[in-house]
Amino acid sequence: MKSYVPSLNGLRAISIIIVILSHINSRFLGQISLPFPFDLLFNGHFGVNVFFVISGFLITRILMREEQANGKISLKNFYLRRIFRIFPAYYFLLIVYFILQLTSVLHFSTSSWLSSVFYYKYITGNNDWETAHFWSLSVEEHFYLVWPFVFLFLSKYRVHFAFFIILIVFLCRFNDYFQWLRIPLFDGRIPLFQRVDALMIGCLVALFEKKIMLIEAKHVVYSKFIFIILAFVLIAFFSSNLFTQWNVRYHLHAGFIMIPLGIGGYFGATGTIADVLIAYIMVASIGKTGIWFDCLNTPVMNYLGRLSYSLYLWQKLFLYGHIKI
Repeated sequence: MKSYVPSLNGLRAISIIIVILSHINSRFLGQISLPFPFDLLFNGHFGVNVFFVISGFLITRILMREEQANGKISLKNFYLRRIFRIFPAYYFLLIVYFILQLTSVLHFSTSSWLSSVFYYKYITGNNDWETAHFWSLSVEEHFYLVWPFVFLFLSKYRVHFAFFIILIVFLCRFNDYFQWLRIPLFDGRIPLFQRVDALMIGCLVALFEKKIMLIEAKHVVYSKFIFIILAFVLIAFFSSNLFTQWNVRYHLHAGFIMIPLGIGGYFGATGTIADVLIAYIMVASIGKTGIWFDCLNTPVMNYLGRLSYSLYLWQKLFLYGHIKI
């Protein structure tokens, strides 16, 4: 079943470049700051959210096309595809890590090994450099465990479920602000219920793809590039500290609004508003004409996009300063 969508490899390429630049900055450059709006280039969590939105969109699109072709989806086929797509590269890297630990080049705790092998890294947190980024893979794996079952057994409530999960994310961010419950699973920056709204927004775009594409097709082609750049600038603007500074300076007490929506500081590049803007960029990028489309679909961008998963897995090993490779 054909699942290739033009431009998405190019967006993946941009995402992995941003993630790698972020890790280079944190590892070797002393967390230098770029001027607005170029500071978005060092925002690795934004890069991950682009992956999340694309993943939610593509997975849902594949499930919908299978359902249209066969009348229903096959959970067995879905999980076999995911296993062969994800597991070989991932567990091969873990084997390499295991060899490096046996030779005393690297060392991982038992907790790190267990959370990596069984995909629950987002629960245990970033307990070492080389596997900390696996938190995003564990979020996606748990998404894969739930969404196909919703798709198959709750077909009438797919949209309701997606909005319900987004609401849960809002509530968890409220909890971050008010500190009602101190439960690690619902607290902090990167657990499942702080970031899964990006996946759900991607799912919603796929569920309403025909309607969205009809609306998007009415846009004037020559202006699309400007709107896409504006969306990137807006994400950088919402992730700036400007709103946080206003909130403190003028005693607005607006944190209870800013945090759930993703305005200011860390949440600005990973909040729901940013995810909606990412979704817009994704939809606008799929069109078959324009400067932006041409840039995303160059051979280099397509190649980097196809390698993005492997690059994401291996990048931290190659950025480890004590190993000569």
